[in-house]
Amino acid sequence: MKSALNSSNISKLALATFALGSLALSSSQSMAIEQRIIGGTDATSGTYPWVVSLQSKDGSHFCGASLLDKQWVLTAAHCVERESADGMQVVVADYNTNSEDAGEVKANVEAIYIHKDYGDDHDIALLKLATEVDKTFVNAASNTFIDGLAVSTPLTVVGWGNTSTTGESFPEILKQVEVPLFDHQTCTTAYAGVGQTVTNNMICAGLAAGGKDSCQGDSGGPLVIESAGSWVQVGVVSFGEGCAQANFPGVYTRVGNYIDWFAKVKNGEVAVHTGRPGEPMEETADVLGLPNFADFIVTENEKIISQTLTLKNPATATANLMISAMAVTGAEFSLSDNKCENQSLAADVSCSFKLNYTPNEDVKFSEGELVVTTDHAKHKKIEIELFGSDKKSLEEDDGWYDDGTDAWNPNDEDGFDVNCDLLGEDGRAELGLTVTGPGRISFSASVAEGNRLAYSVNGKSVRQFRKQPGAESEQHNTELGEGEHYIDFEFEGEECSGDGIDDINIDVEGNENVGDNSDEGSDDNSETDSGSDAAAEDEDKSATITVAGAFNPLSALVALLLLPLLRRRQQQSS
Repeated sequence: MKSALNSSNISKLALATFALGSLALSSSQSMAIEQRIIGGTDATSGTYPWVVSLQSKDGSHFCGASLLDKQWVLTAAHCVERESADGMQVVVADYNTNSEDAGEVKANVEAIYIHKDYGDDHDIALLKLATEVDKTFVNAASNTFIDGLAVSTPLTVVGWGNTSTTGESFPEILKQVEVPLFDHQTCTTAYAGVGQTVTNNMICAGLAAGGKDSCQGDSGGPLVIESAGSWVQVGVVSFGEGCAQANFPGVYTRVGNYIDWFAKVKNGEVAVHTGRPGEPMEETADVLGLPNFADFIVTENEKIISQTLTLKNPATATANLMISAMAVTGAEFSLSDNKCENQSLAADVSCSFKLNYTPNEDVKFSEGELVVTTDHAKHKKIEIELFGSDKKSLEEDDGWYDDGTDAWNPNDEDGFDVNCDLLGEDGRAELGLTVTGPGRISFSASVAEGNRLAYSVNGKSVRQFRKQPGAESEQHNTELGEGEHYIDFEFEGEECSGDGIDDINIDVEGNENVGDNSDEGSDDNSETDSGSDAAAEDEDKSATITVAGAFNPLSALVALLLLPLLRRRQQQSS
């Protein structure tokens, strides 16, 4: 993709931050190979008053977007599929993401809407803002307008994404780059060669020679053209093969195909998105205010974790709502302060109850269900999935974490092999580690043909590894700045043949032996160092990046802790 965690609020916060990191790598084909401005220049302040920065509540930018109407923002579905409306904010007319600009407007998000067929296609979403914004809008291009654009017509893409093709360099100032409209069939053929599908719901833009493109952090941002004195948006930054690579232009969602969908969203004909990966919101949550699932994570040795939920009879109801029974399954889960059971609620009246999770040290993952029985015409039985875990049960002695699939197995090469027989039902497995910089991490990655290994640091995609002709493995080095850093590897594939990461060397201050899964200690590390140095001399197989330390380690940790719960939920829903 082109993009970078309270009881009930811990789940929302974690899901939101997870979207900033590996979430962006986990949908649709993954919907993308790389997050995606390369070869561009600083924009002039005030030129794009409709440009929008999507941010977490702490002000961290993670995706681009655009203002379509006074209360509506357009972005990519992969940017917000794991987000919750109350876990994010937008800044309209932002210019410098590190300071408050004259004219910028910050707003909360009321609701997220994702196309119901989003997956390998339809990478598009609308956000309804909690308040109206008095700024200039960008015009959504019709298909007639787009069809009138000749191949090579210069277009403009703007954003705060990565400006480096080999590492990480994320600007604070809004960037702009001119890219020509690319022949659709040529683009489709190129991507088919790497197993990616370019549909008629997409358009391509970029130079055949490469050098100019959108990149990580630009996801969801606008591809525009100035026409008759106004800006018209023709595309939404979606995915690409690397950034600014020759013969692989950027791929954008074609705005003209969704004009009718925009109207349906605004008219209330599209369900609100829950934040659950790839699924539209079920009507039960939209009508009665209850979630489809509840996650519980013990982070500080709590003896019990509780969430208070509210059930509401809609204001439009024509009859009272009777809650006749509420039952919880799962030994670690219970109900208390139940003000709903055996109650009759008039229209626009709500009741509350508390869900409790009591961790069991003998159970790594707890699963249960709450069933609410009512006399509602459509929702006689409401089922809420319950998931719980203690973070300690997920932590290995060597500091590594996985997603509960057990697909990553330590090997004799100071690394991990992937066992494809143990991948999740979505064909993926994730491995992570949190370290404190400054320092350096190096490793070599091997993937079989058709598989993919995504490597990210601090929630931002750094590199995607795929099988290279004539190469057994590829070396990578990351220089880490001061502060906490979240290292993440996500594997996706079907058949393994030596897939994994080897020669892992983590040299950071204050982290003695962190990440070392071997029994040999310093001897193995010294061999790894020398192997890394030798590999680094081969410019075709090595890249060194520098990562700043501005990152919230707790957010990253909680996000990773929820991976097993998210994975299990995906498996149960498939």
